[in-house]
Amino acid sequence: MIKTKKTLYAVLEVKTNASSNEIVLAYESLIQNLEKKRNIIGLDETQIQKKAIVMAYEILSNQASRDAYDAKLFAIKSTPENAQKIEVNVAINENGRSPLRRVLAVIAGVMVIWLAMQLIYGFIVYRANNGEIATVNQHDEKMKIRQYYQEYGVWLKSGEEVDMRLAEERKNEREGYKKQSEERKKEYEKRERDRKYQDWLDEGRRTGDEIDRQARQLEQQAQSDLERKKELEENEKRIKAEAERNRINNERIKLGLPPLANVSGDSD
Repeated sequence: MIKTKKTLYAVLEVKTNASSNEIVLAYESLIQNLEKKRNIIGLDETQIQKKAIVMAYEILSNQASRDAYDAKLFAIKSTPENAQKIEVNVAINENGRSPLRRVLAVIAGVMVIWLAMQLIYGFIVYRANNGEIATVNQHDEKMKIRQYYQEYGVWLKSGEEVDMRLAEERKNEREGYKKQSEERKKEYEKRERDRKYQDWLDEGRRTGDEIDRQARQLEQQAQSDLERKKELEENEKRIKAEAERNRINNERIKLGLPPLANVSGDSD
């Protein structure tokens, strides 16, 4: 009879890390030994044990059902912290030209061209004004300073400083956006890992519950078979006892003796 806490590995008498070949060999050996003991333990007990062995073999010999059973069997040992230890290997070609590097190269090229144009423009203005560097239009510079103050609440001294601040703000904004994008990507990957792990646990629990249900049904059927066998044996004993009592009473009547009282448990 199968015990409720007995695992399928214990039924086949193998370790939890047994290979498929070991499971097959264990199953064949148990079936052969069971057939040899058939006359000793009886037909009913042989069938009960055979059902348990066959069920354990069918589950553990199939990789999908075995994985589901293992997930159910070792669910208590599994924790969400363990799921976070799953290693994700990402191959990165450090010497390759990634899209990000190409974009940075284009930006650098544009900045070089812009600086070259500024130098050329400055040189032309210098020559046009007899060697004196022209200053930026005062009105435009004041408007630039005022707009920056209205937007950021900081009053700067010159338009050049405004340009430097704006360039720094754009740089910080790009870096912040890049950092946020990386953080969002990591968070998304973490959620995906957690979701897949939870789906795996849920599927393992569902399959494990189904396996437990089948095991309970098999145990109940075995118990019912044993009770029915016991009832048949008791009926057979009562019939034999009644026949023996009738035989004895017939003999007593022939000898002129009174018959035995018909009370359960009486004997000569």
